[in-house]
Amino acid sequence: RADASAAQPPPSEASGGQIFDVVTSTLGGLMEPRPEDTFVLPDKRHQNYLNAVLSGLFTNNPGLVHLDMSDAGIVDGMVPRISDAIGKNSVIRSLSLATNDITHASISDFAAAIETNKSLRSIDLAENGIAKQGATALAAVLSSKMDLVGLDLSGNLIR
Repeated sequence: RADASAAQPPPSEASGGQIFDVVTSTLGGLMEPRPEDTFVLPDKRHQNYLNAVLSGLFTNNPGLVHLDMSDAGIVDGMVPRISDAIGKNSVIRSLSLATNDITHASISDFAAAIETNKSLRSIDLAENGIAKQGATALAAVLSSKMDLVGLDLSGNLIR
């Protein structure tokens, strides 16, 4: 796991196409193709970082093998965008979306992305607001997804 805590925040004037370059240079090599690294957002609630990570997912950046987006303030309205990126990615192997505000309302989008993605092996959705309906949507997809070896739904509203 790479330590991104020493990274400096991006310049506030960064925008558009510069975001990915700013994040890449700011994180000093975390975007290089090193599978032992985990890309951790230094300020997970900063929109520029979320945009850069999504850009990396959409472009199959080889440095995004393990992605930790836990406690990033992700809400249901963001899940379709994240799901779209995950569904089109062929590099990511583990994803943590733990301790966010994801509920059963958006989990069907995420379930569809999991079904499409062929590289994802481990998913952490612990400590969200996923209820029985969301677990049922995930179970429908996961029953045929034999390459997924880890799924954490602990701390959700599944009863």
